[in-house]
Amino acid sequence: MSRYAENTKVPVDRSRAEIERTLERYGADAFAYATTADRAMVEFSAHNRRVRFLLPLPDASECRLPALHGAALGTHGGR
Repeated sequence: MSRYAENTKVPVDRSRAEIERTLERYGADAFAYATTADRAMVEFSAHNRRVRFLLPLPDASECRLPALHGAALGTHGGR
């Protein structure tokens, strides 16, 4: 069985832009993204509510694309 999105060619910034466009369509007015070695976070505000998703990431040693994984590390502020 193949892993989800294993062969994707979509750049991270394009995925983030699509997430923001979709959230804006539904009333979001603020965004934030952050990653650490073991998890990613996506947060947004809409309709006077704040929503945060914390997503576990695979261990870096298990990652098939270490250059992409390493490039994603760091904190990325929203708008």
